[in-house]
Amino acid sequence: MSHSGQYSARVANTDGVRPVTVTLCVTKPVYGLLGADVELDPDVSETLFDISWQRGRYFVAMWNRDIAEHDYYGRCETGEQCDLNNSTGVLVMKGLKAEDEGRYLAKINRKTPLMGLDLIPLKPVSKPNVTTSCNETQCILTCVGEETKHTKYSWKENNETVKEGNTLTVEKSGEQSKSYTCVFSNPKSEEHSDPLTEMDLFPDNKGYDMDQEPVLERHSSTMDGWTYEYFVAILVAAVAVTLLMMMLYYCRRFYFKRDDRRRTYMNSFYDAESRDTIYKADEPPGSATVDSVPRDPNPQDQMRQGAADADGENLMTLV
Repeated sequence: MSHSGQYSARVANTDGVRPVTVTLCVTKPVYGLLGADVELDPDVSETLFDISWQRGRYFVAMWNRDIAEHDYYGRCETGEQCDLNNSTGVLVMKGLKAEDEGRYLAKINRKTPLMGLDLIPLKPVSKPNVTTSCNETQCILTCVGEETKHTKYSWKENNETVKEGNTLTVEKSGEQSKSYTCVFSNPKSEEHSDPLTEMDLFPDNKGYDMDQEPVLERHSSTMDGWTYEYFVAILVAAVAVTLLMMMLYYCRRFYFKRDDRRRTYMNSFYDAESRDTIYKADEPPGSATVDSVPRDPNPQDQMRQGAADADGENLMTLV
């Protein structure tokens, strides 16, 4: 911008010498967020008495000290969408829209514009995501965001910028507190990814010191988020419950079988007792008489008596 201004030269030929004046107008970009306000600053220090802003060939805003009123055109026609400062010449455009993009020229005190402003509306950037590709000693981090023409990537290690670009190679160092963050930005906004620590990138690095021999910690082994000790405790409890259930099952079977044998014996005894009723076969049908054999009123006593008689016979045999 310091090179803008008027340049004069003298051109000579066979017809003579004549002066030539060239005006150099330098442009610079001005970025603004969509929906926000943006300032177009002509960057002048002289006292102002006449200001006019135009986009291409069309006027946007004008002010003259003698008239003392502002005139707005086109995009700024309502006067509520733009504000022109009489002292500085700054034009504020409110609620920036995508169609506001273009080159704006400020003519100060009726002089030829020496500077142009290229207005570029931008969307706020999105939050980036980081993917990793790791081996035992190295990780390659890749940052991905919704890219536009003016977006860029950078990386921070412990809040200090260490690299530009969307990839970062991380070497295993043993410093678990190190963190890495991707910064996705454009000239008017920036977003940060979730930080990744060295412990996140190298989970087997716990308890590791590059200057010492590897040390296996008691709680270093994991199985899907459960520590090894938890897994063993659950396994032991499961085995104990299984053994208890098996003991209960076999005890129930034993007692049921014993009761079945007892019932079978009692049933056979009662069946034998019921056969003591004798029907006479020689009587004509329908006139049979029944001789009932006297029954022991207490079958269990009869059983004990039978057992005693058997013991007595065995004793006589021995004698």
